[in-house]
Amino acid sequence: RSWGGPTSNHFGLSSFFFAHAHTRMTMLSEKSALITGASRGVGAATARQLAQAGCRVAINYHQSAEHAETVANLCREAGVEAILVPGDVAKDTACRRIVAQTLETFGALDILVNNAGTTRFIDFPDLEAVQDEDWDRILAVNLKGPFQMARAAREALAADGGGVIVNTASIA
Repeated sequence: RSWGGPTSNHFGLSSFFFAHAHTRMTMLSEKSALITGASRGVGAATARQLAQAGCRVAINYHQSAEHAETVANLCREAGVEAILVPGDVAKDTACRRIVAQTLETFGALDILVNNAGTTRFIDFPDLEAVQDEDWDRILAVNLKGPFQMARAAREALAADGGGVIVNTASIA
């Protein structure tokens, strides 16, 4: 089973979404979602499911442009607008640009999915291999990134009665 490709589906997401198809289509149709780290894995699956529900999707990626374009094309096949919004969520200016680009295209933002994450695997016997730069990067993406995205999107999410923020986490 593939865990990294843009077409994989994880954790039975389809079962949930298809079981509640009528409700989700009504609730998400014509909404706009921004998903960070959406070029692969859970982020890609989330983008595809939201697109299947009729939601316009902004697909954020940092390094995997080709994978992100594949995800966007799969979302477009569902009949929705899908855009690519590259940027590193570890950088506040990039977060603000990602949100601004999404708003410029969609005119609104209803859902923010903070999915981007990173790690550096270290063998336990070799803890000395962990450098300050490793921790700085991990904390910047995994901790500061979701905050910076929420801050950048706050005003747009609050418009029209409020939006939704979903934060994900993984040890993978």
